Amino acid sequence: KTRTIPPAIRRALKQRDGGCRFPGCTCTRFLDAHRIDHWADGGETSISNLLLLCPYHHRLVHEVGYQILKTDGEFEFRTPTGAVIPEVPETRFRENVESIQRQNQQRGLVIDFATGLPRSPGAYMDYGMVVDGLIVRE
Repeated sequence: KTRTIPPAIRRALKQRDGGCRFPGCTCTRFLDAHRIDHWADGGETSISNLLLLCPYHHRLVHEVGYQILKTDGEFEFRTPTGAVIPEVPETRFRENVESIQRQNQQRGLVIDFATGLPRSPGAYMDYGMVVDGLIVRE
């Protein structure tokens, strides 16, 4: 009956989704409620027709042509060409510091305050190299 998302449904969405539902996205704040079936086309304002997206991914759906389909109660994300975007493991920080520290110790990693400091006296941090190392290349 209304286009506005009632507070109770927004709270239920936040509880169910926990953050942006786009595969791999870790955003948990400033989220938009997106209707699978658009309101102008008769889509309901119900939790079964809504999911949370960050503004970036919401724009991809509305302006770039990414698609969200609901199949068997689950959401399926597709690129503009129709390729399915696979689900990825949870990457959001869930206050599991002890688990991360154990994994690092098992791998022989020592991460402390000096981890990011240059090892040579007078050396500087090469931020370009750091960014290159963080960028996933296809």
